[in-house]
Amino acid sequence: MPDGYEVLHTKSQDARARAAGTRAKVCLAQYSTLDKKAAKKAAKQAAKELKAFVEEQEALEAEAREQFRIYDSDQSGNIDIAELANVTKGMGIFDDIDDPEDPENDNNKNAIIENGMRDFDDDRDGKLDFKEFCMLYNKFVTERDLLEFEAPSKYKPPPYLEGRDPNQVKALQELLKTSIFAVRRKGESKDFFDNAKIRTKAFKLDWKRMTKSPSWTNLLEVFDLGEFDKNDKKFKPKKKEVKQIKKMMLREWTLLNDIFTFYTCKALEGAVASMDLDEWMKFTHAAGFRQGKFNRKKPEWGIMDLKACFDEVNVEAEATKKKAKKENEVNPDDQMMRFEFMEGVLRMMLRFEVEDANPKIAVRIDGFLRFLRKNLERECPASMLDRNVYRIDRLYHQSALEVLFAFQRELRAMYALMVGPDFMPATLQEWMWLCTRLDIIDDRKGRRITDRELHMMFMWSQMLNKDEIKGRDKAYTLSFDEFLEVVCRMGDTKDLPTAEDLKKHGFGNTVEAIEDAIARQEAEPRPLDPLIPRRPSSDFWALHTTHTQTSGERLKSMLDYMFAMISPGCGSVLLGTFKSEVFQKDMSDEFSEIFRGAKFPLEQVNKTTEDELKELAAKEAEELKKAGAKAEPIGPSGHVNVHHK
Repeated sequence: MPDGYEVLHTKSQDARARAAGTRAKVCLAQYSTLDKKAAKKAAKQAAKELKAFVEEQEALEAEAREQFRIYDSDQSGNIDIAELANVTKGMGIFDDIDDPEDPENDNNKNAIIENGMRDFDDDRDGKLDFKEFCMLYNKFVTERDLLEFEAPSKYKPPPYLEGRDPNQVKALQELLKTSIFAVRRKGESKDFFDNAKIRTKAFKLDWKRMTKSPSWTNLLEVFDLGEFDKNDKKFKPKKKEVKQIKKMMLREWTLLNDIFTFYTCKALEGAVASMDLDEWMKFTHAAGFRQGKFNRKKPEWGIMDLKACFDEVNVEAEATKKKAKKENEVNPDDQMMRFEFMEGVLRMMLRFEVEDANPKIAVRIDGFLRFLRKNLERECPASMLDRNVYRIDRLYHQSALEVLFAFQRELRAMYALMVGPDFMPATLQEWMWLCTRLDIIDDRKGRRITDRELHMMFMWSQMLNKDEIKGRDKAYTLSFDEFLEVVCRMGDTKDLPTAEDLKKHGFGNTVEAIEDAIARQEAEPRPLDPLIPRRPSSDFWALHTTHTQTSGERLKSMLDYMFAMISPGCGSVLLGTFKSEVFQKDMSDEFSEIFRGAKFPLEQVNKTTEDELKELAAKEAEELKKAGAKAEPIGPSGHVNVHHK
């Protein structure tokens, strides 16, 4: 048995060990009276559980020894108060309380460190030996994994990582560092996906705004989550219950954000990135809040109840500070922002009824989420799509990256046509104008793409915006790398002829094939079989699709169509007859006509991935210099080699 065994398990783990041992003894004692086969099976299972528990403890001790070695920076064999501060920071103990704007922030952190030393320093020498460290480490591990013990369902990785080989994902990220999407490392996530770090930061901002809103006090009072402080004369939250809610809301924040994004595009009228009353009603209907199964004591919420909930969470606090006034100006008076939507859903969660007579908050919320998922899977499965799933399955595929790299100059020219000579990020209106110019929205031309689908492509192609108020402008615009993603999504959605189709029928490009099919359909009294078959993989709203073509093949068909619509004489991408100089000339002529003689932004159009990588490296070097780190020249993979002082 390991040396630190007696200090490395909690009371719950003690009970688990005793239960497993007792179960084995009972099975053996009753061996003569029970069926031999069943008794042996039960005893074997109990022994297996006990063995697994012991192995778990051994692994925990080994982990504790390794952490002790890492944090004992002076190799003294003890952890002093300064080293203990590194332990708490490294294990994420400060994550729930860290708030740079709170004047008591440093005092709260110091209190945790000092309490840890006082509670576990048995010999009062101001240091922790390995045995004392094990006890503290076990406490920290338990707090870190509290969600898994309290929540009925354990945390699951985001869909885009679920069931994937971590080494494969890591190799993909290395490939992307020198791809046309390398600029995404400039963004807030510093990654090619909306990773856990940026999602956690976004959630913390949402949670902070939600708990400071005027409606939060009402929520605490209505759902018995607060106590009235006679001294301060205000409701204060019950820390244990509210902390548990916060953990479960963090676990499900990705789902709630996906739902919010989807329903803000549900209605074509109104703004994206904020939910109006009509969109809120559509969400609540699809989620089953008005289906008579939500709460048996009050079978359904009427329209007035749902509107009242919408109005309650949409109340803004009276602003006295300049910062708060600016936030109120950005926040629409008659629409929900993301943090307000979170509170509206939380009110639904707390009202949800479960079978248990006195359910814990975790049980109630978990029951609500199962109810929510079940209804949305039936009514509107696309609302639960994670935008990162498409990125890892289709966008960041080698074939698509090669096509984008080969035609990046032409795509930059098309982006310039959309945004104008300033080459600023594209707005939703500019994106819809380009789609109209390319005649994308048409029943006759291959698979239909609707306005709403184009809105969703616009939203899903954006990288996650951490601060929905300060970064409000980002919610309405597309950068060039996001434009590349939206083109790929459009190619995977719109069914177009393949290279084989063009060769078989003798067409010069995709547009010629489509126009011929339209002419034949209009000439015949009965519609002919379409030249372009509908492919099941093109279902924009499907949760799971099986593709028969690579993303690069679909993208080539899309570019063939887009380029031919701008420049009919430029040849075909699919057939290998594309003439870049002809396309660039036609594009420049149309640009001058639309923008009244404005100069075509050749400097931006001719920029390459290598140029952007150099800009990225220069920006990183400047940031590292400010942070006190020393940067070396660009390495072979296109990123800066760094040595910290």
